[in-house]
Amino acid sequence: MSRQSMTPHYRIPLPGHSGLRVLLLAGLTMMLYGCESPVTQLQSTTTTGDTFTAALAQEYRAFSTFEAEEMVDWRDAEHFARKGLKAAKGQAVEPEVVSSWRVPAAVKRNLNVARNRLAWVLAAGVAGDEPVSAATAQSRFDCWIEQQEENWQPHHIAACRDGFYALLGELEGLEGPRSARLSLVMFRFDSDKIDNAAQSTLDALVGWARAAGANSIGVIGHTDRAGSESYNIDLSLRRALAARAALVRLGVHPDLVSYSGAGESQSRIATADGIREAGNRRVEIRVELPELPQQSPTLARNRTGHQMFAAR
Repeated sequence: MSRQSMTPHYRIPLPGHSGLRVLLLAGLTMMLYGCESPVTQLQSTTTTGDTFTAALAQEYRAFSTFEAEEMVDWRDAEHFARKGLKAAKGQAVEPEVVSSWRVPAAVKRNLNVARNRLAWVLAAGVAGDEPVSAATAQSRFDCWIEQQEENWQPHHIAACRDGFYALLGELEGLEGPRSARLSLVMFRFDSDKIDNAAQSTLDALVGWARAAGANSIGVIGHTDRAGSESYNIDLSLRRALAARAALVRLGVHPDLVSYSGAGESQSRIATADGIREAGNRRVEIRVELPELPQQSPTLARNRTGHQMFAAR
């Protein structure tokens, strides 16, 4: 897949365009974006993790730099730079949640549908097959929602939106038969609550599982290494139970969802004991597909005779 360019670098004209005004703007930018700025930190950060998170960090680096230097939007620049810093460490970073942005009511539904479609393909594992394209699609979605909230530059909105849809269409075409899918649901520190981002991931995963004819789901809770081992075993189990309950509410048959808690024993990101690490606070959900490719997805029955999805 070809990688599409970042939002066009339009320059906002300044009244008079005097040399003094340019110098003042440059000085203000230097003051706001000194050595401690997330934007400048991201520009010099070396990425770790897999190809997808590294590509995501690169996308957020370009977008945050564009927002800071071209659009002079320091608030959003810092927001996306922080996401880039997390991705650079190999941490999972969710696409923006629509309800967190003040977007016009007329486009809110389109954004929600678009995010669900993106979450669906990410849950289906395409980031492993086309990591750069998947990362670029996520950054285009975030760019679209950010520009849509501002809602005054139609050409910027169109560039982000159209770039997102072009990549999304290609990614959706990649999904083929597989034996399983692995998806991550992330949690806040010391929490077992399913937040909006986690719910969106689960919505997309269940939609895909239903369409693919899944026959079982395994849920494993995990924690970071802050706190005692015994406490973290309990917390990881509570996270697994919370994810299982959310799946059941979405129509998954409860008898077909296994769950367990691994505590702090299986970190995705290695840390010393006692360290808080957002990338390790997660539930891993493995969706198993039928072995026989001839089985119709609409039947979605496992060997025990249970229907995967309860009648709704």
